[in-house]
Formats: sequence, C-alpha cells, structure tokens
Amino acid sequence: MGTTVLAVLAFVAGVVIVVTTVLSAIMTLVVPRALPVAITRWVFVGMRILFRLRGKRARTFEARDRDLALYGPISLFVLAATWLLLTGSGYLLLFWSLGERPLRRALVLSGSSIYTLGFEVPPNLPTTVLAFTEAGFGLVLLAMLISYLPSTYQSFQRREAAVAALDVRANTPPSATAMLIRASIIGGWDRLEALWRDWETWFVDLSETHTSLPALVFFRSPHWEHSWVTASGAVLDGASLLASTASGPVTSPCAGSPTSSTWPTTRTRTGRSSRSRSTAASSTRPARRWPRPACRSRPTWTRPGATSPAGGSTTTGCCWPWPP
Repeated sequence: MGTTVLAVLAFVAGVVIVVTTVLSAIMTLVVPRALPVAITRWVFVGMRILFRLRGKRARTFEARDRDLALYGPISLFVLAATWLLLTGSGYLLLFWSLGERPLRRALVLSGSSIYTLGFEVPPNLPTTVLAFTEAGFGLVLLAMLISYLPSTYQSFQRREAAVAALDVRANTPPSATAMLIRASIIGGWDRLEALWRDWETWFVDLSETHTSLPALVFFRSPHWEHSWVTASGAVLDGASLLASTASGPVTSPCAGSPTSSTWPTTRTRTGRSSRSRSTAASSTRPARRWPRPACRSRPTWTRPGATSPAGGSTTTGCCWPWPP
C-alpha cells in the first residue's frame, strides 16, 4: 500500500515537472511577449550572483566588463541545460512510478530517451509511450534553442550597428552635448533629423526584439566603452536638449562662414520672424577649442543695430541659444 501511494505521488510529481519545464521553454522562446517564468528567473538570478562574486575581484571596469560579457551567453546555455535536466528528472520519476526498478535503470532509460540514444529498450507499452514522448520533448527543446540563437544574434547585430555608428556623431562614450556640438560644426542641427528618424526605428526594433527575446538585455556590446543603454540615453538627452533650449534645427554661426550661417528665428515685438547674422570677428572659432559665448546673458535675437523696446541697443554676437 505504501509503495503504491509513493508511486502515485512520484507520477504526479513527474507530470508537474515535465509540464512546468515545457511551458517555461515555450514562454521563454516562443511567446512574443514578456511573461514571468520562474525557471528562467531562477537561472538568471543564480548566475548573476555567481558573476557578481567573480566581478568583485576585477580591479578595473574593463576587466569587470569582460567578465560580465559572458553572463548572458553562459546563462542562456545553463538555462537550456536546466530544461533538459528537469525534463529528464520528471521522466525519471514517471519511469520509476511505472515499475522500473532500481532507480538506476529508470535513470538510464530516461537519459537514453531524452537524447534519442536508444541504447536502453523499454520493457512494456506504457514505458515505450513515455520514452517516445520524452524523445519528442527533447528534440523540441533542442530545436527551439537552435532556432532561437540565430534570431538572437541577428537582433544583437542590428542593435550594436547603430550604437557603433554613434561614435562619430556623439563621441565615445556618447553624450548629448558632444552630439549637438559636432552636428553644429559639421553642417547644422537640421542634419540631425535623419538621426532622429533612424533612432526612432531603432527604438521600435529594440522594443520588439528585447520583449520577444528577453536574454538580449544581458548581451553586452563587443567593446567595453560601448553600451546600448548609454547610447540610447545620449540620443534621448540630445533630442530633449535641442527641443527645450533651441528654437529649431539651425546651423551655428560659430561653426562656419558668417555669410552662410544664421541664428534661430525668434518673434520680435511686432510678431514677425527675424534673423540676425554674427560678425566675422565673433564667429571665428579658435583652433582646437570650442568658442566661448560672447555674452553671459540670454540675448534677444533681432537684426544687428536694432534698438530694444526699452530704448537700449540689443546684444549681438556669437552666443549659444542656451546659457553657458
């Protein structure tokens, strides 16, 4: 009686383990949305603890980044091994509950089935059915993992291509101020419109891929000075800075010829748009250094030589549209 009850409990436990493991693999690899999966979370959290202990011995950020670059790939490999191990353990309990004694024989039969080796033959029909189902689950898990890796690395390459291309525009590591200064020197802020459109597409692709492939979040950039988080923050900061402090996409008069550079348009007292041009002396850019603003206060941009509403002359010269 006691053996029968134990066998029933082992059968139920085996079914629960197998079903939970297969559902975990499906929700992680197949379902295109972020779902809470306990097994996946346990694996990645456990590996994170181990890598954090290893990272404490790193003396430089470069060495720590090199160690953490292995975290995502190794955790994904351990997750696949965990799925196979749990599936094999569940079928081990199923074989044992159906009368496969001793436990070693049930273990050999389960391992032979899940890896489709076939060196152990099931003795009866129930165990044969179990062996076929276990072999099918093992093949499905391996096939899903094999198809998962190429799509993961394709998404990774698309993400990192935009991050690497940002070096020329925003320095390494990227920053919003460097992006705006370089754009103003090269050809004006109006050339940033193409960058905003490209990164809008990049953010859409990032949202889709990192939701359907959650392990991509932990894949670090190939170079230790690159980071998709830092790059996206620099682009968002640059767009916010340009929208909040500048009148519009313009060419800086401090960057080029005073005859071809214009300041952002502003509204005068009469409500009409006006532009002012900088003088040649104030628009000269010192070598190897970004020019300092010619004024400390925010100017009112009108035509050179015009008078202010209070009667005084307006401030002219090479001043940025944000406070220095």
